[in-house]
Amino acid sequence: MVPSFIADWEIGLRRFKATNPHFTDFDNLGRPVFSGWMFNGFDTARKRRAFAVGAPTGEKEMIQADRTMHDRVSEAIRDDLVGSLNRNVTAFPPVAAGLPANYRIGDIEDANVLIQNSLWLSVPLGQLDQRGYLLDSGGPNL
Repeated sequence: MVPSFIADWEIGLRRFKATNPHFTDFDNLGRPVFSGWMFNGFDTARKRRAFAVGAPTGEKEMIQADRTMHDRVSEAIRDDLVGSLNRNVTAFPPVAAGLPANYRIGDIEDANVLIQNSLWLSVPLGQLDQRGYLLDSGGPNL
């Protein structure tokens, strides 16, 4: 989607500039930039499930199927998306600066896993973190 957003932005700017060639205030506004990805959908519950409020959680660890999916997505982001953006977009930097080497800015467990914990603990999904169950993002608070 990012390449399409960039193409749409460039078309829109060209149309605007065709009728407003001397107006430059919008030339640098709204540029679509890839700012990282979040890995969504893995299940670490088997390794760190907390059945009671306040129970300690174990180490977060992906199962092999999730690790394989993560690695394939990471490679596709790096090689196909970021590589393509850097080769094809020359008018501005299409990838945000300061991202991790794998461009992953966070992760979140599959909602089905979180819902199970919500049901077991009788705690609304949005309040699990306030009731002793850690909702790991794996990255910055987003």
